[in-house]
Amino acid sequence: MTAYGSGRADGNRYNQGGIIYRGHKIIAATIKGVPTAAVYLGKSAATPDRFHGEVIVVAVDLAKRWVDSKYDEAAATRAAPHVATVQEYVIALQARPLKDNELATLKSHARHGTLTATQLADAAGYTSYEGANVHYGGLGRAISEILHLKPQLRADGSSIWTSVLASGMDPQDDVSAEYRWTIHPQLAQALEKLGIC
Repeated sequence: MTAYGSGRADGNRYNQGGIIYRGHKIIAATIKGVPTAAVYLGKSAATPDRFHGEVIVVAVDLAKRWVDSKYDEAAATRAAPHVATVQEYVIALQARPLKDNELATLKSHARHGTLTATQLADAAGYTSYEGANVHYGGLGRAISEILHLKPQLRADGSSIWTSVLASGMDPQDDVSAEYRWTIHPQLAQALEKLGIC
């Protein structure tokens, strides 16, 4: 067996432990002479299927297409381009472990529904809303990248990453200490489904 990342003669090199693609881990190897890829979500197989190609990179590309198709199907049922379905949020939260501050913020947000930026900061242990905005927005961006969500945009064209987690910000306004964010019901339901809230 030639392991994924073994530096095959075809020039395709990958990390020994596989690659992360949209929150999934793709591991590939040449098994009995056949380049094969498998897709995992967390520690479990995301699908029992194995993807075969003439070379490792083709097997990996087929695995990526499977991941993309899984999300494309779910995307058709989204309430908005920046809001995932309950199941998509579940998958994203399983694929990307939460940091303690993110977990505290999400729990508080789900419990209260609507919080000011200052209250979100307090829940995460930050001294000001600016830190909470950066970290909560960072979580929104990570989820967006896994699910290929399209965050709302400000007037200058920059992404409002928190819009992936909550609504309420007018894209034309700047965030102030008392701006109110309402968690997306789909995210709150996903947190409940995962036993987080």
